[in-house]
Amino acid sequence: MIPEILNLSNEEIFAFKLSDLYKNNGYKKYSMTKFEPYDIYLEHKRFLSNEGILTFTDATGRLMALRPDVTVSIAKNTQSNVKEEKFFYDEYVYRIGKNSKECQEIRQIGLEYIGAEDIISEYEVLSLAAKSLDFVNKDYIIDVGHMGFISSFLDELKLTESEQIKILSIMEQKSIHKLESFVANTDLSSSDIDRIIQIMSLEGPFESVLNKIKSIDCNPYMTKAVNELLDLFELLKSNNLGEHFYIDFSINNDSDYYNGLVFRGYVAGSPSYVLAGGRYDKLMEKFRKKHPALGFAIYITNLKSILHKNENKKITEAILVYNDADKNTVMEYRKKLQEKHKQLLILKHMPENIPYEHLYIIKNDELEEL
Repeated sequence: MIPEILNLSNEEIFAFKLSDLYKNNGYKKYSMTKFEPYDIYLEHKRFLSNEGILTFTDATGRLMALRPDVTVSIAKNTQSNVKEEKFFYDEYVYRIGKNSKECQEIRQIGLEYIGAEDIISEYEVLSLAAKSLDFVNKDYIIDVGHMGFISSFLDELKLTESEQIKILSIMEQKSIHKLESFVANTDLSSSDIDRIIQIMSLEGPFESVLNKIKSIDCNPYMTKAVNELLDLFELLKSNNLGEHFYIDFSINNDSDYYNGLVFRGYVAGSPSYVLAGGRYDKLMEKFRKKHPALGFAIYITNLKSILHKNENKKITEAILVYNDADKNTVMEYRKKLQEKHKQLLILKHMPENIPYEHLYIIKNDELEEL
């Protein structure tokens, strides 16, 4: 529990709750060094969504990176002889914005389940994602997709790698106009285009989306992916979480690193997703690790406006306004009031827009409560 005497911001209270939640589910804190060798990230830049990495040369001449990602660090440092490990983290990462080209300091809180190989582990990670967003707002949604579904579909289309990347971007944007412009320069058949449009529309509550899927020509791998999600949804539904989970097959991550389950979380009041995660067995393989792995990150930066919205509405227990009183008088009454109140704010002038329970003022060396 959070001690009431601590005057924490909403952001710090949220971080405290997440830490408590993850620890109680067996996750241990992972802490990164601020600088790591750049070559670790150079090989896996695509995993970082094409955002730039801040680098510098240290005193020995090594090219170093300023903490760009936590998941890559965990994947790299996982011991090969350990079958199962659970980590959570609260770290600032540093990236160069894709559009702004400015240095960005991003606070992320997340978890990684190394050894997550079955539906039980997937349920655990998704349920913890749901509980995390519930701390922010009861009105939240987690969209779920499957890389196996979308990858096997794209393989059928016989597109080049660059064409696949383009079509994935179009599907994620759900832009029919961009799709029409794109397919005009390809050999895709009208039936292929119809299937792309159908898959782009596969978004919404599980039951309604599953009914739509029945009308789509699915190969065995696509059907397998759908069945995996259906089994997972039944588990979420039986534990009273089903209403918060939707299907969205336009969600995609780099298929060189991700496979299987992918998901994004949204809360009311935020225009973009605030949580993202998925299965990244392929990233582990690139580090020559045979561990399956699953995790998510919460982008605290995207939540700041929501977490801080009611910051100034918090009620201060007591305020002491000292005006022009001398320091000895102020210190005397300060000590007296601190014995009476756990929280005391001292101001020279009358407060503006600060809710309070008790207001004291020093007039002519006398203490008055207003």
